Amino acid sequence: MQLEKKKTMSISTRGVMLLDRMVCSVVLRVLQGGFQELYHLDHRIAEEMNQWENNMIYGLECPQGGASLYLQWKDGTLKKVKNPSTTYRDAIIRFTSMHMAVLVLTGQIGISGAYALHGFTLKGDIAKTMSFARCVDILESYLFPNLINERIMTAVPKKETSSLLVYVNIIKNLVTVR
Repeated sequence: MQLEKKKTMSISTRGVMLLDRMVCSVVLRVLQGGFQELYHLDHRIAEEMNQWENNMIYGLECPQGGASLYLQWKDGTLKKVKNPSTTYRDAIIRFTSMHMAVLVLTGQIGISGAYALHGFTLKGDIAKTMSFARCVDILESYLFPNLINERIMTAVPKKETSSLLVYVNIIKNLVTVR
């Protein structure tokens, strides 16, 4: 009879995984706030979102128990949805690993770079997901400094308002909304 080896994880590995989950959770919350703020401050995001189908769900999922962000476009407003039952017509970007999620969400690589590295899978209509990805690119141009944007994007979208104003509004809403 062979004894099975127990797979154990070191404390440092567990700590890194917990930190990765926390970073993803915070960044996804900021992305949610960015979507809501830039809908009012950047006409390109408003134009993209106004073309989204009613009740459509767009999502970013982190694996291994990580955070996820699901946004539903309903009657001209964007709402966060917890654990939605998604259908084939919704657009969900699912990162293949927590490491890839951290790389994308912290601006170390862009969505196009993650695509090239097979860093995510897509559930849903690719054309609808491209609209969501365009919004994420515009949003990243506000949230990341130009040095990072130039490295992760092929063409950096021009800002229509101040990044500081966007961050102040996001933080104000994070503090006031429970």
